[in-house]
Amino acid sequence: METDFLPPNEAATGRWVVVANGARARVFETYRHAPGLRPVLPYELTVNRLRDHERWADRAGTSHERVGHKVHSMAASTDPSEHQHDLLAREVAEVLQRGRIANRVDAIVLVAAPEFLGRLRRAIDAQTRALVVVEDGRDLSRLPEHELEARIPQDAWLGGTPPPRRRS
Repeated sequence: METDFLPPNEAATGRWVVVANGARARVFETYRHAPGLRPVLPYELTVNRLRDHERWADRAGTSHERVGHKVHSMAASTDPSEHQHDLLAREVAEVLQRGRIANRVDAIVLVAAPEFLGRLRRAIDAQTRALVVVEDGRDLSRLPEHELEARIPQDAWLGGTPPPRRRS
């Protein structure tokens, strides 16, 4: 999978914020002297973006009777939605790893629903995991970007607080 990062910006801090639940994930970057979060990718990561052969790769199989021509379907070993959540966690982990390899990320803040946070922990490789500075077990994935700024952990920002917004 090729990752299409948005072009780097000189004001970027290298602190990435992942906001996710089992169905979608967004990756943002904080900026020096600029309020708000900026997307790292031109799209959000969703279960629907996964190709069909990836989403349904863990389907139940079939078995044949030893005598005769009967075919029986086997019970699924995992729930398809659970499998999709695992695939999304792996995709997020891959984006973070590619960001680390490209020297685009210095610190990672994970904000995810508790169950998905556990999946992310298992999916992220050890070198990328060392960049995780904060984990927050809240599902903020449905909040718009402008509301996330005040809700994510303060460690996402270089001085502990987001840069002030200009008054109009």
